[in-house]
Amino acid sequence: GHREGLNSFCTYDVGLNIGTQGRQLPSICPQEIREDFTKGWQTGNRRYCSNETHAFTLGRDDKSYPQVCPAAHFPHYQQAYERGRVVGNRIRRLEREISQAKRNINRLVRRYELRRHGSNYRLAENRSPEAREALKDVRQFQRRKNRLESDLFDARTRS
Repeated sequence: GHREGLNSFCTYDVGLNIGTQGRQLPSICPQEIREDFTKGWQTGNRRYCSNETHAFTLGRDDKSYPQVCPAAHFPHYQQAYERGRVVGNRIRRLEREISQAKRNINRLVRRYELRRHGSNYRLAENRSPEAREALKDVRQFQRRKNRLESDLFDARTRS
């Protein structure tokens, strides 16, 4: 029963698998059979904490830093994670700014009843000075949105 389960769980291969998944070392194994399990976990943990691409992705996606990879022991992993955080923060900031530019465009288009003309806008029935100014603002927001989208594309493709 229980003892056989521990014997089949507390092996080098199971420890390796757990370590490679970035999971904490469980303390379920009895002392007399823990050594191989722990060695397997340590090998898997080193593999996990050496995968800088994975560290970068975790940081970029704003996931928690894995406690199984202490920066003192895995400085390159931690550095890759921090680079990912910088890129992820930039991507999220650009996405927010693009959304804000779109909201500004839509607000002005609705308020002044501007008409879409290809990829741009033009005045419709409302030809007031305010509508003309709003059209200039819309075009400025569109240029900003286009620049931000280009920056966002670059940020995503470089990561």
